[in-house]
Amino acid sequence: MVHLDIKKLLNFKEEGIRDCSTGNRHKSANKATGSHCMHVALDDHSRYAAVSIKENETAESVTKHLIETYQQYPSSRLRLDSKTEDRRLGFLFNPPNETQQIDWLNRLVERLLSGTKNQKDNTGGIKIVDFSDVPSDVLPLIVSLLANVIFTACQWMSIEKRHPVCLFCDEAHLYLPVKSNSDSSDPISEKIFERIAKEGRKFGVGLVVISQRPSEVNRTILSQCNNVVAMRLTNGDDQSVIKRLLPDNLGGFGELLPILDTGEALVVGDAILLPTRVRVALPKCRPNSKTVNFWDDWAKQEAENGIDEAVKSWRIQSQLG
Repeated sequence: MVHLDIKKLLNFKEEGIRDCSTGNRHKSANKATGSHCMHVALDDHSRYAAVSIKENETAESVTKHLIETYQQYPSSRLRLDSKTEDRRLGFLFNPPNETQQIDWLNRLVERLLSGTKNQKDNTGGIKIVDFSDVPSDVLPLIVSLLANVIFTACQWMSIEKRHPVCLFCDEAHLYLPVKSNSDSSDPISEKIFERIAKEGRKFGVGLVVISQRPSEVNRTILSQCNNVVAMRLTNGDDQSVIKRLLPDNLGGFGELLPILDTGEALVVGDAILLPTRVRVALPKCRPNSKTVNFWDDWAKQEAENGIDEAVKSWRIQSQLG
């Protein structure tokens, strides 16, 4: 992984002394006459750093500096080539032109945070962000950066205009893993989501962690959950995690986890008066996520062959149909 940092350097006509404690300057020093931007690219594997001075900070200057970096260092060049040529990472290295516009961030935050009454098209306030096509090696980073955009916007918003928002993190074990299972890109994701879990309530940002493997989810984040909705769990490690989240006087309540029926759940927390075993009603619009009926499909005399379509979708990295 290559880390990129940009520092702004002020230009002065003559040498002088600056009092950093007060910000005052001695008479022998002139005021700043402009600035340059120092671009620093650090290769995480080799610890090789490349530095260049540019006139300003733009998308073109950043791209140019990255190109200059991997041209100077062979191993960095090989790794960056594999990333820049990866179609799945096109949203990072070949972003659309609209991202260069000054009001792009405003429009992005508006699409993420606007409620039903504040949207121009008056559509629903539920936003679904699909990360299924994002490569697994950068998934934690991309998800956490999006969450950080939402959290930062709410943090800087005035209390009177702040609108509560809740982040639903499905398949959370993929990008919020326990620290022992995390790789080099996960600490950034962990730091961002741990802060949201600890401080989000003060800025109107809630967090719902959804996972089939709670034993693989970050422990700090789980410890901040005020409510637990647990469906059937047969794995002993997963059961132990849920039992530790329950109050001491409800330890035996967790023994029901492996014998729950399909659609049943245990609900414990501030959202309910007493710990309860409930049955979740089926949704009106069922998601396309049901288990494949193996026996019926295997028993068909003529099975549909989707291999050609699957390989073509694999090659173009886009789902057909």
